[in-house]
Amino acid sequence: MPKDESKVSKKRAPKEQDAAPEAGADVAPDAPSFEEALRELENVVGTLENGGVPLETSLQMLKRGLELADRCERVLNEAELTLEKLVLTDEGELVSEEIDEE
Repeated sequence: MPKDESKVSKKRAPKEQDAAPEAGADVAPDAPSFEEALRELENVVGTLENGGVPLETSLQMLKRGLELADRCERVLNEAELTLEKLVLTDEGELVSEEIDEE
């Protein structure tokens, strides 16, 4: 069924997080992107799993890994807040609604 652009409404259903701060507002300017953080985290985990690293180095790597995991989790949580779905109303208009968690 082709989209009828004349029926698409810019109205949005209200969302609880509309009042939330802008995504990434609390991120340090030098913070790695999600992809960079995940790649580095994978390297840290791989190195720790292989062993052979001195205890002091392992502890430093563990700390860095926890920081990276926290960064990735925050980015994913922010992305989850932006997910929406388009719903066709009884009046034939498309409106944006929050995706329900299941």
